[in-house]
Amino acid sequence: MDKLFETKISKSHYQTLYAYMSKSKYIETPEKLLDLFNDYRKHVKANPNIKADWVGKDATEVERKLEIPLTWDGFECYLSEKKVINDLGDYEANTDNAYSEYVEVIKLIKKFTGVDQFNGAAIGIFNANLMSRKLGLADKQEVKVDTFDITLNLK
Repeated sequence: MDKLFETKISKSHYQTLYAYMSKSKYIETPEKLLDLFNDYRKHVKANPNIKADWVGKDATEVERKLEIPLTWDGFECYLSEKKVINDLGDYEANTDNAYSEYVEVIKLIKKFTGVDQFNGAAIGIFNANLMSRKLGLADKQEVKVDTFDITLNLK
């Protein structure tokens, strides 16, 4: 199992990260953010989840590699594990217009993650229902209900 997601985050670790990160921009340039995303992409695609499965009449155990979708949350976790930054919320929200030069790169990253999720769901690598919800797509059905009034006179 990949150690990236096995790390337990203690309160002191979080406080240390927060104190460290509250001083300046931790990702100096939009280009650096894109480089970090490309590192995350390579890491995720090179480290699939492993699932035990049993095949054949003798139930021979095999390991199946399952690709992991790229996600914004996964990218943030990757950056936190690498001790780059714990949260990209200020960058994403462009807090106080301090991160305006990052807006286009963040849009690009979100497009890459969305396309990866959609393509993976379209060819059956990822669960289509989960990905459609994550991407804000819905299978909506219109239900039309006719109503009418009934008057009863009871004596």
